[in-house]
Amino acid sequence: MIDWGNFHWVTVHGMTHDNKVDLIRLFNVKKMSRPDLVEADLEKIMYEISKYDPDIIVADNGDSGNNVLKLINRFGEEKVFGCTYKSSPKSTGQLRPEFNENKNTVTVDKLMQNKKYIQALKTKDIRMYQEVDEELKTFLKHWQNVIIMDEEDEKNGEIYQIIKRRGDDHYSQSAVIGYIGINRLLELETKTKGTNFESTFVSTDYDTDDNPKYHI
Repeated sequence: MIDWGNFHWVTVHGMTHDNKVDLIRLFNVKKMSRPDLVEADLEKIMYEISKYDPDIIVADNGDSGNNVLKLINRFGEEKVFGCTYKSSPKSTGQLRPEFNENKNTVTVDKLMQNKKYIQALKTKDIRMYQEVDEELKTFLKHWQNVIIMDEEDEKNGEIYQIIKRRGDDHYSQSAVIGYIGINRLLELETKTKGTNFESTFVSTDYDTDDNPKYHI
């Protein structure tokens, strides 16, 4: 959902009652460096996110752990997780994200989760909002900068895949960790069969003729 940097990149996904996933908003906020405005960027992000009354927020842990703590303080420890990628560009074989509710963290295999999101886009399991604006163009450009390629192990000749980037990929990585959150909600709902899963459904305004309802 959030990828931190000189600009902070935010993707908002929603899941409908029938478990369809839509990318419903993209926005970014410039990192503030002035001492008197040092947290104005984070406040802006929290204000925008709060409009959706989110059920889960997954943010890049990286070197912005303090931001994740502030998100926890604002939205609650049951909703916010800091995401850490395995360091190797080669897959570690970890198929599923590992959530630690006590530490508010989730550890994932970067290659595996990027491939999962790409596949979901191809199969239209993730749908994008209809208006092609500058943010959506940037989103698609960031995905074009993600490279998944084969490499050969010089020692044993084994072929394996790695993930690299050839330019900015912020929106793509923000989307990947956001999708991890959406799948977490889906798993929780499936386990409880909807009986103990509490979620606030919200409307979005990108489809004014027939506003869908989402939990986010």
